[in-house]
Amino acid sequence: MIKQLFLYILIAIGFMTVSCGDSEVALFEMRLEADFSIPAGLNSFDTHYFYIRDVPTRIRNYINSDVDTSAISSIQPTQAILDARFLAIDWAIIREISVRVVSQDETVNKEVFYHDRIGLNNVKEVQLLSSLPDVKDILLEDNLTLEVRLNFIQSTPAEIESRLTMNFAVNGPT
Repeated sequence: MIKQLFLYILIAIGFMTVSCGDSEVALFEMRLEADFSIPAGLNSFDTHYFYIRDVPTRIRNYINSDVDTSAISSIQPTQAILDARFLAIDWAIIREISVRVVSQDETVNKEVFYHDRIGLNNVKEVQLLSSLPDVKDILLEDNLTLEVRLNFIQSTPAEIESRLTMNFAVNGPT
């Protein structure tokens, strides 16, 4: 009985590894940076929206003569960091953050990063969690708009000059 169970488990594992479908390989990593200002005195009751328009993707700088845009199968968010440029701010004032990329014509809007459990105190930078969408359709454009949604635990103590640094994995077929 145990031998049969072991055999069934091995067969199931074999099917899972063989039937995973098309695999992708990372062609390169793409980095986007955007600066924005969070005003002093924002309340903790509302969701505050910040639109950062005309963020250059610089996709042409990343693509060399070896890579054609048709060879890109997907672009996935990998990691992002929110930090203050000039002040030493405790980011524990944030309850939730969501970052979305928006196409130039504003018809496509996808969440790429979020965080809803920032920490209790002494948070010097916010490491955001990546979402799962493929954002190839937006990041192959020359410019995009970022929508940053913030909920605060308390009012913002001062104007915060912020920088959002995001990394994306550009994948192609194996």
